[in-house]
Amino acid sequence: GSFFLCLPVSQSLAIPAFATETKLPCNSCHTAWPQLNATGRTFKELGYRFALTKKSVEKPEAFTSQFPISAVLKARPYDKKDSGDSKVRALHEVELIVGGPIGDKFSGFFEVEAEDEDTNARGFEVGIPHASFSYNHAPGLNVGLAWGSLNIFDPYESYSVSRRLTRSTHSVLDQSFGGADNNGKLANPRQNVAVYGRPIKNIFYSVGVSGVADDSEGVNANTLHGRLMYEFTPNFALGLLSVKGTCKAPASNCTVDRDFTRLGLDTQIDYQGFRINAVWLDTEDRNAAN
Repeated sequence: GSFFLCLPVSQSLAIPAFATETKLPCNSCHTAWPQLNATGRTFKELGYRFALTKKSVEKPEAFTSQFPISAVLKARPYDKKDSGDSKVRALHEVELIVGGPIGDKFSGFFEVEAEDEDTNARGFEVGIPHASFSYNHAPGLNVGLAWGSLNIFDPYESYSVSRRLTRSTHSVLDQSFGGADNNGKLANPRQNVAVYGRPIKNIFYSVGVSGVADDSEGVNANTLHGRLMYEFTPNFALGLLSVKGTCKAPASNCTVDRDFTRLGLDTQIDYQGFRINAVWLDTEDRNAAN
């Protein structure tokens, strides 16, 4: 079992306190927190704004008068695994999150977490799972720089764990397949540069280049990725994902150069308070010399 506690620090203006500052109920942007609806997707795409000419809805000065920080505490007082082992994880994870607009055209999001999985048995392991900085030129043209998953700027997040509340992850996100991509998974962080946006109301796109998974220096920066999502209605969308790259030796799991591709088809359906996500993924990992 587990529970989550989100604590705004002071008068926080970042997630999860946007609702307080915009004076809108949570369901204005979420189907059920933390899943985003059409309004929430627009808010994220525009750099945590509803319009590029405004920093917030009713208090445009707020983001400069307060420090936008929030805290998230996660606990699993009784955590039983499939193996039969159980743990008391009274305090499992602590997160500090800073995020929001920076002026009229820039935005950022930064997360630091401490989790109870330190392999050196010294307490909590501290890391940065997510950090991004964006130039929000127009709804159809944004430039993002990030340390995060391949689809860190994707507001639908079918291939991301950033809006997961369950203990386990979806199987397509939690497999390294043939072991290329530095033995990485789609959700693993990496250095990432992307162009993304919504040129017309019902189409979202993202194209970018990244390093292989878990390489904070981005040495093998030759992974190309593309994302396209088409909304038939605000409650029904169909998407495509394409990833193509090479994991070059001597990366931790690539003793020889290995090519990899990921081709995905996904859908998101909202119906009477329920959300259905479905993903199909075709993968191929091979020796680049073949």
